[in-house]
Amino acid sequence: MREGLVDLAFVWLPNDLPRLCIEVVQTEPRVVGLPSGHALADRDGISVLAVRDEPLMWTERAPREWVDWSAVNPRPDGSSPQWGPTNDNVEEMLEQMAEGSAICFAPLSMAQYTRPDLSWVPLTDVEPVRTVLAWGDGTDHVLVQGFARVVRELASAAPVVPDNRPSTTERRPDRPEDCP
Repeated sequence: MREGLVDLAFVWLPNDLPRLCIEVVQTEPRVVGLPSGHALADRDGISVLAVRDEPLMWTERAPREWVDWSAVNPRPDGSSPQWGPTNDNVEEMLEQMAEGSAICFAPLSMAQYTRPDLSWVPLTDVEPVRTVLAWGDGTDHVLVQGFARVVRELASAAPVVPDNRPSTTERRPDRPEDCP
């Protein structure tokens, strides 16, 4: 977007988005992905500290700030994650989880990947994932504004997410003045 190659994008926060207009269009709880045979796989929810000794997968493609936030680094007790293998796509991630190579912290929507060898357990003590629609602060193209309007309408009509918190649409208070 900064280079003008993309007009708008859906992005997970936190992220370095100066000079971009953003609107939070969805908030969803986080889960931990585990192999189905894991000792914690049948729980209704767990603390991030319950899996502190488990290798945690991550990606080198994401900004480090986001990787650390996603991995809850540092943990509430001050410890660092036990970094596991890296991956670059969902298929690799699912296979690594199923093999028991590492666990994964993810938004609840990842639980749509249902497999008999995987379990998704809610993390009870971490911030939810916020998805934003982002676009350049000088973008006034009718298609960009129309797309943003449709996203706002759909987000405001979104169902309540499973932890009973509604999905939200909110504008960032520090957004540039010329963001519509």
